[in-house]
Amino acid sequence: MIKAGIIGLGFMARAHFNRLQARAGIKVTALCDIDPEKLAGGWLEVEGNIDTGKSGEVDLSEFEMYENGLELIEKAGVDLVVVTTPGYLHRKHAVAALEAGKDVICEKPIATTLEDADAMVDAAQASGKLLLIGQCIRFWPDWAAAREIIHTKAYGRVTSATFRRIGGAPVWAWENWYMDGRRSGGAILDLHVHDVDYIHNVFGVPKEVSSVGTIDAVCHDGGIDHVITNYIYPDGPVITAHGGWYIGTAFPFSMSFVINLERATLQYNTDTQTPLTIYLPDGTNQRPAIPPGDGYSCEFEYFIECVMKRLEPKRMPPIEARNSVAIALAERESVLTGRPTAVVPRR
Repeated sequence: MIKAGIIGLGFMARAHFNRLQARAGIKVTALCDIDPEKLAGGWLEVEGNIDTGKSGEVDLSEFEMYENGLELIEKAGVDLVVVTTPGYLHRKHAVAALEAGKDVICEKPIATTLEDADAMVDAAQASGKLLLIGQCIRFWPDWAAAREIIHTKAYGRVTSATFRRIGGAPVWAWENWYMDGRRSGGAILDLHVHDVDYIHNVFGVPKEVSSVGTIDAVCHDGGIDHVITNYIYPDGPVITAHGGWYIGTAFPFSMSFVINLERATLQYNTDTQTPLTIYLPDGTNQRPAIPPGDGYSCEFEYFIECVMKRLEPKRMPPIEARNSVAIALAERESVLTGRPTAVVPRR
């Protein structure tokens, strides 16, 4: 039996908790948060931009409770630590857990600085333990199917692609930390990084990025609220992405893409409830069979398989999560300077 502890009891903690509790061979035994209300169960009804299912009635008396994540790592006797704290705290808990001989599932982004991301990658390599980063769009069934179509070249090469991910400002979090650009980095590192990572996964690291955006229009202290980026691939496809938060907090979340290939166009759009659809030159369209589930459930099953079978996470290596942050931070630099910015990945 794998014993798991969760540090940081927010929206994504509930998503992981629900799936861990339903999974044979794993048992959550410890929970941690600095907020007493969360430790009393207030996190079980926290809402986010995607429905992850209700937790139902949970008897919290069966869990060890901690207010300090480092104390959980030291004393709880868990094998797996799930880090769902704000991104700027990921390094603190992930590195400590890895150095203590624990496997780690950590929410995205891997970190909000390259220094922190590198420390996490180094700790995983030195410990021999697994570091699994929750970039869930790689596992979202429609998006994974689109990637397969692109890589098989069933309809030729990609000529252009546009991605969009937008939503209302997430003002519901602990201490409203999303709205503090010094801690969250703004929408560019929270929301937009999903598309950054997918573009990275499908097309590789771009040579440079050219971005425009808004700063401190929704959050404050240097947060990038909106960004529109061209990803420069020499002799490659034209790739753009738009991501951001709106001041209207009730503005609905949506994500979409349009990908043009030589002999077809792929579309996915939550606004119009359009699943992955293939539009063909003869005026017809097809909807390929998509496996059930969402990115969270598919990602989770993959991560648990890696933990149980001691497999390296080839679908989401930590160094790729680090390089996705490098791309996003290059976008931020481009917004600030008004010039294209080179992307320097770690090999």
